[in-house]
Amino acid sequence: DEGVDVYLPIADEWFIHRNGTYTLVGNGSHLIPAPLDELPYFVKAGSILFLQKEGQTTALRRESELELFVLPNTKKEATGFMFLDDGETMDTAYHTIRASLTQRSLKLETFSFGTSANKISLPKVSKIQIATVENIENEVVC
Repeated sequence: DEGVDVYLPIADEWFIHRNGTYTLVGNGSHLIPAPLDELPYFVKAGSILFLQKEGQTTALRRESELELFVLPNTKKEATGFMFLDDGETMDTAYHTIRASLTQRSLKLETFSFGTSANKISLPKVSKIQIATVENIENEVVC
């Protein structure tokens, strides 16, 4: 198995997730090993991933805490968004959470929309992990 040819847009840097680690792979064309028992995925550098344990329903999932995984770009910045509604009704009330990392701080902002948005509980953030990129020229495990 040689792998799969993958093209990642040149305007950005990219991480690949494999076997529980993120590796900076850069941009352009890559030959990525693709064994049948592994599902690699790519994340644009500068992204913040909102992670939460799975649940049988949206309501049950909301009971678990959030983890943020931050993959900064070469400027040590990142941004991510999360959308939260009640998961049960057609109501147009919802929250968005915006996370942003700058060289100085990590900021979380919540925006509420609709009259019944206050009935939607926001999950707690239990863990924040920020990947460090020391040398962007080589593959770096974060």
